Amino acid sequence: ELSLDHDSPAARQNATILMLARNSDLKEAIESLTSFESQFNHRYHYPVVFLNDEPWTEEFMQGVSSITNTRSGKFYDHPAMQAYKWYWRIEPGISFACPMTFDPFAYMSRENKRYAYAIALQEVGSTVRSLYRVVSDYKDRLNMTPSRYWKALINPSWAPLPIRWLLRLAPYRDINGDEWNLCHFWNNFEIADLDFFRREDYRKLMEHLDKLGGFYSERWGDASVRSFAATLLLKSEEIHCFGDNICYCHGDFCSPGINLLDGNTSCPVKQPVEEKDKKGMFNQMCHDRFRQANVL
Repeated sequence: ELSLDHDSPAARQNATILMLARNSDLKEAIESLTSFESQFNHRYHYPVVFLNDEPWTEEFMQGVSSITNTRSGKFYDHPAMQAYKWYWRIEPGISFACPMTFDPFAYMSRENKRYAYAIALQEVGSTVRSLYRVVSDYKDRLNMTPSRYWKALINPSWAPLPIRWLLRLAPYRDINGDEWNLCHFWNNFEIADLDFFRREDYRKLMEHLDKLGGFYSERWGDASVRSFAATLLLKSEEIHCFGDNICYCHGDFCSPGINLLDGNTSCPVKQPVEEKDKKGMFNQMCHDRFRQANVL
């Protein structure tokens, strides 16, 4: 059970915060880090690693250095990440509406969790037409047993067995005609054990997908790919949702932790956050699928 008591900063984990950003993201990066520091990291002082696909400008480095230290791949293999076991991904443009009174890293270490998310959404279907099929074929070829989370992502075929083969020709279907409902873990909030990404089975899956070319031909997103990897390679009890315990927002979408705002006068953005949550209500279907599968 998640304790909302203050975890001791003295028990800080071997972890880092990762922000993937570009020089043009300076304003949004500062806003995100300011929110993160004020609501959580001012107590724990976890280091922050910045990764960019181009050299950092002097303006960006000076802008963020007033908040935290800066460093500039497969991110888990990047030299700046090698010393760490845990990481927490945040992005420019995110915010945290309420103080976090516990350390998610400590919770995951204590409870043997390997991967955590806060928001579940449906993917843009046009960018992942073949992704589920190729991952499902990979699973079947290696005779892998997926977690309950995997089953929560799948709509079983409705067609009678004699004609089910026709459905395999449609997008988001596997060889049996079962359909991916496009739900996935939105990984702009992602806390994970980096050793999971460094495992041989994870690397082999990524190498297989990379050879197929879908990252370029269909623009497969890392969120959906990571969701399939986690639900396929991890045990159900190793995956965790912090959405009910952390009030996290990205644009118009917020985690279900809106209930933390009830009666909390220290959260002045209560009404705007609730409005954002209403705008993002279609993510409720994915959260409900996970709950119905008894995996949250």
